[in-house]
Formats: sequence, structure tokens, C-alpha cells
Amino acid sequence: MAPMTFDSTQTTTRKGVTAEDLQVVLSRHVDCRFCDLIVHTSEICITVSGTVKSYFLKQLAQEILRPHLRGRPLQNKIRVTS
Repeated sequence: MAPMTFDSTQTTTRKGVTAEDLQVVLSRHVDCRFCDLIVHTSEICITVSGTVKSYFLKQLAQEILRPHLRGRPLQNKIRVTS
């Protein structure tokens, strides 16, 4: 799997968290370190997408990001491939 990437076109939002910040949060977790995930932030929501090898990793990425949402909804568009 390719390393995680972030949407570098995003700047700090009104809520104060960037896609890069969230990417760092994910990359610090040993189970998500080599997942192929992309985080996109906007004023409206945070979206995580990409592919992982199990439903567990999909759910884990979502739960890792949850404490950092700052009131915005999370769209989990991660696909599970085997």
C-alpha cells in the first residue's frame, strides 16, 4: 500500500484543523501507518477516503479522527479491499 497523503490545497479552516494535522494523527497510529488514506477538510465536514484491507481498519481510522472533528461531521468514504 502507498503511504497516506493529505489534500495540500486546504488551508487551516475556521475550526482550526487542517487535513495535514489529521493525516499526522492517523499516521501516528501503528495500525494505520501504511494505509492508503486521504483526508480532506472543509468548513462543512471532514472526509476520509482511500482503501484499507479490512473493515476493522476502516472503522479504526474513523474512530482515530473522531476526537479531532471539532463539531464537523465525518464522511467515511474508505473502501475495503481484500
